[in-house]
Amino acid sequence: PLTIKGNNLTLVKTNNEMNNVELEGEIYSLEFKALKTKESFFKKLFA
Repeated sequence: PLTIKGNNLTLVKTNNEMNNVELEGEIYSLEFKALKTKESFFKKLFA
């Protein structure tokens, strides 16, 4: 299971077959909406 802490963070959609994750919400008061592969997205997010 995936757990992410943030303000108003919502996991919008996951597509396990395509290995994609779509997230939208706020991290450190910055609004964002992203649709990227899990690997590249979380490397950038948690780098």
